[in-house]
Amino acid sequence: MLTTIQCYFYPTGDADVRYSAEGWAWMVCGRKLLIWRSQENRTGKSCYELKLPHSEEVPSADCVSLSHVSGITSCVACSPEGSVRYWPNVAQESKQGELELNLNDRCMSVIALEVNFHCGSIVCVKRGCLGSTV
Repeated sequence: MLTTIQCYFYPTGDADVRYSAEGWAWMVCGRKLLIWRSQENRTGKSCYELKLPHSEEVPSADCVSLSHVSGITSCVACSPEGSVRYWPNVAQESKQGELELNLNDRCMSVIALEVNFHCGSIVCVKRGCLGSTV
């Protein structure tokens, strides 16, 4: 499926892809984020397309994080410059939040935290990490 998506929609090959142990995959291409469940026997919509925060630099799939709590998949995406966009439920793509982190550094990755049915994210930069709960 991934090869088909990349070849058909993004023939230049400039897509960046990651996957989670929970069976989810995401692909960043330009300012688009495609998220889908890769396991069989899934229910509901199979693929979601979200718009990443504005960036002057090339976005990375490392700066996207998915969380799964109580059957709902949420997403946090951070641009290299520190613009953060959050979707509490990827199935409701129009409901989103945004904030600016003023990193004074480049975002390297976003890591999901899931503890006792609460989720949050950590934005990692070269000099350390910033914690954020959602």
